[in-house]
Amino acid sequence: MNQGSIGKATGRRSSDSLKQEFPCEYALREKGVDGSFIAQRLIDMLHAKGKRWNTSTKSWESFEDYKVRLAVLKQIAELLGLYPTQKELEGIHKPHETILRVAYEEPLIPKR
Repeated sequence: MNQGSIGKATGRRSSDSLKQEFPCEYALREKGVDGSFIAQRLIDMLHAKGKRWNTSTKSWESFEDYKVRLAVLKQIAELLGLYPTQKELEGIHKPHETILRVAYEEPLIPKR
């Protein structure tokens, strides 16, 4: 694997080698597209709205775009690792369970 040109004193790659190895990633970062930018866009899309023509009022109305919102929630869940892995689905790796016992001092049913 090509490691690029590494400086002897700093141990870092030169920017030219990064441009050659990851041209698309480097161009995106140069334009300001990084993790926080993507996270902000995902948060903005959680509040997505669309427009549709209402034939009875003959005007455009805003509505909540649930298709986009669901797609964004799925993407966020995938990024956060909330979906089970293939090993977990096959039963090879079982997640740990934590059982909490909660004791109440007062009864849950209100007294009359």
